Amino acid sequence: PSGRLFALNPNGTQKWVFTAPDWVDSSPAVAPDGTIYFGCWDGNLYALRPDGTQKWKFAASGFISSSPALGADGTIYFGSGKGNLYAVNADGTLKRTFPAADWIESSPAIAPDGTIYFGSWDKNLYALRPDGTEKWRYTTTGNIVGSPVVIATNDNWGSATNASAVSATAAAVGAFALPAGS
Repeated sequence: PSGRLFALNPNGTQKWVFTAPDWVDSSPAVAPDGTIYFGCWDGNLYALRPDGTQKWKFAASGFISSSPALGADGTIYFGSGKGNLYAVNADGTLKRTFPAADWIESSPAIAPDGTIYFGSWDKNLYALRPDGTEKWRYTTTGNIVGSPVVIATNDNWGSATNASAVSATAAAVGAFALPAGS
């Protein structure tokens, strides 16, 4: 089966359609330059130009149902069916991977300080530093298929001081202080 990604005009008419070789479960992410990123069950992360033509594709290990998240520096983060969280540069080259013990269906969330959060079927919610090293992990009682969300709160000075990572498998699974100035 093939998957398709559609772009629509503001009036609801079709602007273009991109046909992928397999299912597309991933929601697209759009970069400030208009590049559209999405994952496919064929194991590739696709980058499309705003006109719907392919810019590049990156071959990951395993299917991709995780929606990509874009870092402030343009890095694209997504998980794969083989249990890797990928960090890919905007030009389609690999920046790094982080291995989990099972597949990553969860879409990453990025905090104001650059921390990357994601869940895995290995029952862990992970927090990675911007350099890709593990900050911490929290083990739940079930597979994490939902995506975390980061909720930043502000102190009287307007800087983010606390964040919560929340996943669909449980209520808030982490509340922690962010460094001053984050």
